[in-house]
Amino acid sequence: MANPNLNNLSNISGGSASLELTDASQALITAQSGTVYKINSILISTTTTGDTVTVTISGDPYVIKTLPNNTFIDFVINKPLYLLEGKILRVNKEGTSGSEPIYCTASYEVLS
Repeated sequence: MANPNLNNLSNISGGSASLELTDASQALITAQSGTVYKINSILISTTTTGDTVTVTISGDPYVIKTLPNNTFIDFVINKPLYLLEGKILRVNKEGTSGSEPIYCTASYEVLS
């Protein structure tokens, strides 16, 4: 299927996805066939120092940020991100905190 025409939508529904990232990389959202996901926010928090978080869309970097200790960051501010059908939003963690988790939550609207 093709991405839906945003001028002629039949359904808009909201949702959120969360994960506790303890290893290298995990998928946060996968856009299903016939849908576009409007990502309103990607919130990242950590309690450790020195981790670098990379948010990718189907392997292409969207944002790369090194996090200071006890941080809470919103990666999407006033500029919604559209995740087209078949694309995957992933979060990758690299750094010195070992098994200490990074917490990630995304809020979105599914457009179809």
